[in-house]
Amino acid sequence: MEQKEKQKEEMLTTIQNTLLEMAEPDYQSFSSKLLPGVDNILGVRLPKLRKYAKVVWKKYGLAYLEETLNIEKQESMEEILLQGMIIGNLRDKIKEKQGITLEQIQQYIRNYVPKINNWSICDSFCAGLKIAKEYPVQMWDFLQEYLISCRDYDIRFGIVMIINYYIQDEYLERLFPIFNKIGKTYKMASDKEEPDSYYVEMALAWAISICYVYYPERTMEYLKQMQTENTILNDFVYNKALQKITESHCVSPEAKAVIKQMKRR
Repeated sequence: MEQKEKQKEEMLTTIQNTLLEMAEPDYQSFSSKLLPGVDNILGVRLPKLRKYAKVVWKKYGLAYLEETLNIEKQESMEEILLQGMIIGNLRDKIKEKQGITLEQIQQYIRNYVPKINNWSICDSFCAGLKIAKEYPVQMWDFLQEYLISCRDYDIRFGIVMIINYYIQDEYLERLFPIFNKIGKTYKMASDKEEPDSYYVEMALAWAISICYVYYPERTMEYLKQMQTENTILNDFVYNKALQKITESHCVSPEAKAVIKQMKRR
């Protein structure tokens, strides 16, 4: 037992020290400005972190996740990002000989999501969960619990997963009711005590704008409905979605002119 504890401490210490060696003070300062209120940033660039994630997996395998996903002590943002990257890399390991199942990976995700406490960790984790491309139906069902959660970053996780993997023909008509339900929940977000509601609203506006890029006619129908239906999307979400559409390089100048006229005053 003592030997196992010693090995665990050596593993965690080695990884922590390596991350400290990879950290750059200037990048730490830059990242801190993008993530106000986040005080556990070391300053390791993401490409370096992704490369190191492969090293950690090769050396420690699942033992690293088993020891860290339920860890209670304070962790750096880079340690949390590292865990998420390794979970993302497990998609290639769903093989009987590896002993890793989809259900096991989903449990790792469940254990990880409560650690998400800023948009950077959330969006990086979602971008790496390519398993949603391999198992879209199973992962869609899995995400539903997050889209109805009471925790802001659970919901942002669900929305950003939709943005990355589910703005497609077969899911499009399911998305607008989800947007409506979340929109109603956050309609009075300005009166909420939780400051993270802003990051849910931004993700929701982002999702609507991406729907427009890929499905302009259907999304325009939705936007016209929302233009006067302010009991669902609050002014911030609705107008921010319009703004993001006009900022897209994939939308024509003519379409942007129409969108600009739809802003709620």
